[in-house]
Amino acid sequence: MTVALAPDDTSAVPAEIVSLLAQLAVALHKIRAYPPGHPMRRAAVEVAFAALGGVLQDGPVRFGVSRTQLVVGGAATDPDHFVLRDLAARLHRVQVGAVTFEPGVTEAEFAVLLERLAAESVGVRTDIGGLGIDGTEHIRVAPIAFDALSLADGEPGSTEVDRHWQALAEVVGQPGGASASADFAQAMAERLASPEGRQAVAAAVERLGRWAQAGDGDVRAATETRLRDLLATIPPDALQRLLGVEAGRRESFRKLLPAIDWLPTMALIDVVETASVTQKEGISSVLLRLLTKLARNNVTDSRAPAGRELRGLVRSLLDSWTLDDPNTRANLALLEALSRRDPAAPTRATEGDEPLRVVRMAVELGVAGDHLAEAVEELVAAGETDELVALAASHGAGVPDLVAMVAAPSLCRRILADRRVSLASIETVLGGVGSDQASFLAERLLASDWPEVRRLIGEKLMSEEFGGGAEIVRRIESGSEEEQRGLLEFLADLGRLPPGFALGRHLSSGDPSLRLAGYRLALSGPDRDQLLPQALADGDERVVRLAIDRGLERFPRLALARLMSLLNGTRRSEALRAQAVAILAQFDEPTIREWLLAGTVVPGGWLRRSRLAPAGPIVLAKLAVLAARWSGVPEVERVLALARRSGDPAVMAALQTPAGGP
Repeated sequence: MTVALAPDDTSAVPAEIVSLLAQLAVALHKIRAYPPGHPMRRAAVEVAFAALGGVLQDGPVRFGVSRTQLVVGGAATDPDHFVLRDLAARLHRVQVGAVTFEPGVTEAEFAVLLERLAAESVGVRTDIGGLGIDGTEHIRVAPIAFDALSLADGEPGSTEVDRHWQALAEVVGQPGGASASADFAQAMAERLASPEGRQAVAAAVERLGRWAQAGDGDVRAATETRLRDLLATIPPDALQRLLGVEAGRRESFRKLLPAIDWLPTMALIDVVETASVTQKEGISSVLLRLLTKLARNNVTDSRAPAGRELRGLVRSLLDSWTLDDPNTRANLALLEALSRRDPAAPTRATEGDEPLRVVRMAVELGVAGDHLAEAVEELVAAGETDELVALAASHGAGVPDLVAMVAAPSLCRRILADRRVSLASIETVLGGVGSDQASFLAERLLASDWPEVRRLIGEKLMSEEFGGGAEIVRRIESGSEEEQRGLLEFLADLGRLPPGFALGRHLSSGDPSLRLAGYRLALSGPDRDQLLPQALADGDERVVRLAIDRGLERFPRLALARLMSLLNGTRRSEALRAQAVAILAQFDEPTIREWLLAGTVVPGGWLRRSRLAPAGPIVLAKLAVLAARWSGVPEVERVLALARRSGDPAVMAALQTPAGGP
């Protein structure tokens, strides 16, 4: 048998390999969480296979398995990496020692391997010795050697543990020691075939288990781990017989009760689930997954109060296991307790950690319910939406769908107004809002005073999914004037119109503010040149000023007559007309030059020279355009010379102002 690879050093595993292993772990989780044919299973396999294809370009990929790490080319993964640690533990439990992928492996072969590995639910083990992919040599799986179950030199309590292992080996019929023979597992199977052999082995295993539970700290943990690995080598039906559980006899479940006190926590859950499968007993799969999760978190200290509580939960389950209905009161009570508090959680956790821990458990176990909803609501209220979104992203799409939960109107309303939440998280949350919530989003758009969030909401409403702004158009056409104005202003800020939307009636509205919002949008669109003359003639000076601002960027010749009418009139303020003068710098025409020269010079009388006209706003605006556009023309130069000799600071500043400038 092949021994799991041991790392030669602790140098970092290449990032692309770490990514592959993480995707492999996610794929196994999805395969176990979803039924065959579910799109989430297919998607997970495709992503993991794509990652494998990227690394196979450099040759075969082989990784070894230890209890807490994966070993690649002599380098070990970080034992604190939760996902990779969990993957290593999962593979180790089914005695996978190493996995090798050769170039040429197909996605179908890869999927079959994942299905075989994921078939290990707690207590239902795969026959790893025969694991392979029929008809190909592209994937090889080597089993872990039984001697890898022995204690390493220098581990705490190794002498005493070895004595117990030796006693067990002698009972099995391998006096050379449990770690001395690769045939120990086979010898164990043969010994369990007879009632006398089962009784002797059961007594030896129980002695080892009770000794482990009586130990302290590292000694207990190390011994329990080895015992758990030993029990994992025993076929499920043989393990049931070893513990006295008989197929078809429901009352035999009570024979498991004494074993609760000494079985390793993971082995205990293994037995419970295996019994439920073989006896066809109704037991909640969600409950079992919760217990499994707690057991995995608890393996480092099952003698702590949390460990005793976990054993108490299993005892309660077995005591009340009398009905085929999985939703017994006892089961529901256990689910209530487990969802409210994780007995395997660190005791240092504060009350504020509880909602996040409940959500993590629910996501990892793939369960949803009232307690998850309450925890999500508490986190949103506390401004911890970023943590929820990050948790959803780390586990991918699945059940429960956290993004869909926070995208519900009741929570989404809070999130969109909570400035503690990052814009990236808000964008993710909005991604979960469906088109059936268009009215809700439009309300949030109108109510929000957060410009960045308004834009995110508006972009969502203007997307194809929401009909390119159909809800915005509907509200502009039928909503109140305040709603119409707010949405028109938003569209103007956005700089585009919904398809097929006409602004005509809003540009002639009796509400000046509504007209202004409409012109802001219209003068940014394709009809700006046709609408500029109309805007210049509007009765509201704010609309006229808007038209002048747009005209300073580019003014159509067809609107020149309207502009000159405005400049020659007295209806508009002098400041507004002075602002409009700068538009004339866009036209190189003698008539325009003559208009600009008119009124800039006061003719001299008897024995008096001509002088510059008083420097009012319009005169200063004319001088600025003349200096920028027509300097060098004789009649213009004479006026500019008078201006320079004036010494007036305002005049000198106007001469330096670029055409169209302030």
